[in-house]
Amino acid sequence: MPDQTFAPDWQTQPETREAQGLRLETAPAGGVFLVAARTGAVLPPLSGLAWPTAPGPWVGGDPGMTLIAPNRWLVACAPAHRGAVGAQLEALQAGQLVHAHDVGDGRVWFAVSGPRADALLNCGIAIDLALDRFPPGTAASVQLSRAHVLLHRSGAHAFRLLADASYTSYLRAWFAHTMPLVAGAPT
Repeated sequence: MPDQTFAPDWQTQPETREAQGLRLETAPAGGVFLVAARTGAVLPPLSGLAWPTAPGPWVGGDPGMTLIAPNRWLVACAPAHRGAVGAQLEALQAGQLVHAHDVGDGRVWFAVSGPRADALLNCGIAIDLALDRFPPGTAASVQLSRAHVLLHRSGAHAFRLLADASYTSYLRAWFAHTMPLVAGAPT
């Protein structure tokens, strides 16, 4: 009989978990694109957004994007806007400015919020999440308890993490174990 602990993660169902002021929401990613540009290509704005030229900032909301490597971006949008953003990227691709891959079906979002969200994430991430060091609108590729994620601080006490769907069970188990420990810890 197969181990039910590791059910197919690509079929991620939305889930919400709460513990004394901490909230975790998990949902399929929907619209996520990896975009690579030709060196020296001048890209027109995507949905009115200029392409970030330095690592760190998360530009926009829906869609939003961040530079993940030289001439490489991650673009994310709500599932309802996936087709429109995909069409804009296809037009850029037709003009031979970029190569874009829709990877949304293989990704999952974790949204962590609450006054101790940074303390929770610092249990598994080795970067300083203090507001003055990692302010809202900042993004970074990090390891969360050995799982590679893209971390985006979306508010003073709110973070979004984008992970490969294959990490869903592992990360849910990590959060289930760690949330009660952090929620009950003295401030």
